[in-house]
Amino acid sequence: MAEHLRVIHEQVKLAIQESNTKYKMNADKRRRQVLFDEGDLVWVVLTRDRFPVGEYNKLKEGKIRPCEVLQKINDNAYRLCLPSHLKTSDIFNVKHLSPCFVESTDMNSRVSSFQPGEADAREPESDDAELSDCTKRALAYHNLANRRKVGRFARSTPIRKAYLDAYVESIRFS
Repeated sequence: MAEHLRVIHEQVKLAIQESNTKYKMNADKRRRQVLFDEGDLVWVVLTRDRFPVGEYNKLKEGKIRPCEVLQKINDNAYRLCLPSHLKTSDIFNVKHLSPCFVESTDMNSRVSSFQPGEADAREPESDDAELSDCTKRALAYHNLANRRKVGRFARSTPIRKAYLDAYVESIRFS
């Protein structure tokens, strides 16, 4: 009798393992395999559960500016450098992150094709020593988007652009 129960137990165990393998294969077909390294820039999707009660608004931005990956916790979770005005956890699941493809700011994007090696205009000097790295990156991205006329902010309405400019200025002076 005991041997018969042991055989049945082994058969059930194998059937469960086989069933779990099939479920895993079907789930992995839809799995989003995106890996980020430390220092990569990502767009962050803010969902309703990230805001305190009463602060969520459907008209708020769905994604926030490029944020730097500070630490890889595992393949599904990352710690990010968030703007200071967000009062939420800095750990995000990979399903709420999108890769951000920003060209390197080391290149002189203002070089004219008619005059190789020379800049079309000079940018004003600014004292950015007291700004955080995340703020500097956001300002660099904003400047790049304005110069190249690409990106979400350059194609948006004048009111949204004015709001963004005011926000960037408030970051710069706070």
